[in-house]
Amino acid sequence: MIISHLAVVLILCGAVATALFREDGSVEFKEGEARQFFRDASGTDRKLGFTVRLDNFSIDKYENENWKGSIKGFRSSISVIEYGKVTLSRGIEVNRPLRYKRYVLYQSGYNPSQQGWTRLQAVRDPGAGIVFAGFILLNIGALLTLFKK
Repeated sequence: MIISHLAVVLILCGAVATALFREDGSVEFKEGEARQFFRDASGTDRKLGFTVRLDNFSIDKYENENWKGSIKGFRSSISVIEYGKVTLSRGIEVNRPLRYKRYVLYQSGYNPSQQGWTRLQAVRDPGAGIVFAGFILLNIGALLTLFKK
């Protein structure tokens, strides 16, 4: 029972860390452009600590009778650049984000009237790992409580 209570405290600590230190914003650019900053909800530019370049943006469409022309998904091919060199190149899709250093980059939008333009969401959440650890500890505590004589 003590482990379960400690787990709840850990989950609450993670929630406080998220509330105090989470960074969230968007990076908008066209193919070939590179960004070192993201813009948060207040309109302030925040430094990523690395450069993100949009190499390619593509949209997949359904090509069947019922869904002709409907959007199936969209993806960006990006490169992460540090110290003038490409350190990572890979694609980002809606449910397949890129985790790099302290940030997670999600594919979050595009503008159909601007070809090759996309928006990525940049998130840094130092409390998420603490919360996950708390949930694991909570499950361990629950299992131990079930099997305790």
